[in-house]
Amino acid sequence: MSHNNPQLKVRLEPAVKDWLASKAKADDRSQTWLLNQIAKEAMQRDQQTKAP
Repeated sequence: MSHNNPQLKVRLEPAVKDWLASKAKADDRSQTWLLNQIAKEAMQRDQQTKAP
């Protein structure tokens, strides 16, 4: 992923942050990659439900 992508600061609940860290480590991915995947999947689901 390009470092030219915009940054977004977020505040996560401790349990969410812990899950994110452990899931990313288990999948051998970064937390940023995992958050991007989760957001893209949610975006696709949202777009599918709004499709004619």
